[in-house]
Amino acid sequence: KPFAIYTEGDSMINAGIEEGSKVIINPAEDVMNGDTGLVCYDGKWYIKWVVFNPDSSVELRSANHIYETIRIGKEYAKDEDWFRVIGKVVQIFKKPKSAF
Repeated sequence: KPFAIYTEGDSMINAGIEEGSKVIINPAEDVMNGDTGLVCYDGKWYIKWVVFNPDSSVELRSANHIYETIRIGKEYAKDEDWFRVIGKVVQIFKKPKSAF
């Protein structure tokens, strides 16, 4: 079933995902090359553009140029204890702006 999480940080700000946004994740939808997805890597959760490389490695790319791409070697990308795709980001609700 789809579920919602609140975001932290500004790594996806240029994709419309600001800190404190609520994003809807659908685990039933496949994350295709270049989609925005929720992944777990080395025990940490990330919302990133997910790029599946021909050599079976994976890149997690931010939508903010100040962050470097996270490169996951094929040996880790195939190991679900290290890396797994949780679901696709299907909707974004930006944090309401304060009136004050």
